[in-house]
Amino acid sequence: MLNGEAYWTTDFTPPTGPYSPTPGADVTTVGFSIGQESTQGGAYDNVLNDGSAAGSWYAYDSGDVTTGWTGQDFGSGNEKTIAQYKLYNAGVLTTTWPVDWTFEGSTTGAWGGEEVVLDTQTGQSLTAEVWAYYPFANTTQYRYYRLNVSANGGDATNLIIREIEMMENS
Repeated sequence: MLNGEAYWTTDFTPPTGPYSPTPGADVTTVGFSIGQESTQGGAYDNVLNDGSAAGSWYAYDSGDVTTGWTGQDFGSGNEKTIAQYKLYNAGVLTTTWPVDWTFEGSTTGAWGGEEVVLDTQTGQSLTAEVWAYYPFANTTQYRYYRLNVSANGGDATNLIIREIEMMENS
């Protein structure tokens, strides 16, 4: 949401730029997307993790929100051993993009302290229309994974993520 109105862009160009080999195929099209459910709501267009980057996820609470989380529930019996994720952003609102975050796994999805921080990033500077890759060591299967953003690029009212994909070891 920007100034209380939905903001969508149709200027999507397929990702270009440096390619980092992935440990395996994108698995985020399996299961169900999850979003923050607290005093800060998650605006979700159902295409955050569809591989097309044609829509965006916004953290909002009918006011100013610069932090938030979104993730994936792979479903019971379909746990994954995620070892890399990648982010994609586009457009000119670079101050709304994530800068500091943790990538977390959970067996319960309660997000009350039982989650495991698998990767921590601070001071990141994403480039428009270029995938940013984040590999990490993980040998444990989790049903739930989330990107938990603690700071954006300085915008006072919005946090926006265009696309996230998660990959298992092959």
